[in-house]
Amino acid sequence: MEWIKDIGTLDYDPDRGRLDSGRQRNWLVLNVGPGMSSLARYWIHQNPVYYGFAKLDVKKPIFYPHVSIVRGEQLKNPDMWKKYQGCRVEYEYTIEPHITRGNKGESVNAQFFFVYARSPWFSNLRKELGLHTHRPDGSELHYHITVGKLY
Repeated sequence: MEWIKDIGTLDYDPDRGRLDSGRQRNWLVLNVGPGMSSLARYWIHQNPVYYGFAKLDVKKPIFYPHVSIVRGEQLKNPDMWKKYQGCRVEYEYTIEPHITRGNKGESVNAQFFFVYARSPWFSNLRKELGLHTHRPDGSELHYHITVGKLY
């Protein structure tokens, strides 16, 4: 798998506007530039057969492209919260978009396109906050950037 380096900006409790009543509490995201997401959607539109479709109408995600690092979890070390607000962080992402089914009560027809993302910062930030960095089966957490959705 080929990885591309880029830089994003850390944002604690990001403002989500009218959705989720504005700010999301105990969320930490790495905001990334829109160029990669736009390019991935273009590639998906041009190659629908690769994903098993004759034609695709992929919509932009409702939020600015980002990597979710903390998702509303209870913090064990809340004094470390917002320590790196606005810091620019290097990360890597894969070139190839992947597809997955929707989750948490969404229609089984809801499909998301994403690229994998990684950085040592992600696990280090979670450790500082006293959060787990591995899944229950012992494997490392995976991070991604949603680039589009089928409705």
